[in-house]
Amino acid sequence: MSIATTIARAAGVAAAIKVYEQCSAAAAQRQRLAEQVVVDCIAIFQTCSHKELLKKKEV
Repeated sequence: MSIATTIARAAGVAAAIKVYEQCSAAAAQRQRLAEQVVVDCIAIFQTCSHKELLKKKEV
C-alpha cells in the first residue's frame, strides 16, 4: 500500500469519525429536547390540574 493510499484512508476514517461525532451530538441534543418537552408537559398538566381543583373547591 502506498503512502498516498494510507493517507487517503486515514483522512477518510477521520472524516467518518467527525460525522459520527456530529451525529452523536445531534442525537444527544434531540434527546435533551425530548426530555424537556416531557418536563414541560408535566408542568402544564400539573398547573391545569391545580386550576381545576381550585375551581371545584369554589363550587
